[in-house]
Amino acid sequence: MGSIAAIGGGAQNSLKMDTNPGLSAEDRQKIRESAQEFEALFVGIMLKSMREATPKSDFVNGGHAEDVFRSMLDDEYAKLMAKTGYNGIASLLEHQLLDLGTQSRKLIDQNVGQKVYQTMKFGQ
Repeated sequence: MGSIAAIGGGAQNSLKMDTNPGLSAEDRQKIRESAQEFEALFVGIMLKSMREATPKSDFVNGGHAEDVFRSMLDDEYAKLMAKTGYNGIASLLEHQLLDLGTQSRKLIDQNVGQKVYQTMKFGQ
């Protein structure tokens, strides 16, 4: 069987992530990690809902231990799917956060520029 990366990987590299040159590499990495954590959380909740909606078989019943194992396994699946960019949610979120940072910086620069202009104009 193929890995998850082979099935849907590559989505995270399809968007250009250099939209905010004012951020350091460390800040970009933090944004990337946060976006992946969010995607893992989202996918984990989705997997949990799918497990709850699927009827359990009485043929193989591991009881509480199986439930704990399944939960931990689903968490690891979710982390792997987020890391490989399987759904592309993290990539899109990262792109939006980088764009938001650029827009905020422009607004701040514009506001600072207006205050400097007003100070110069009115001699305050």
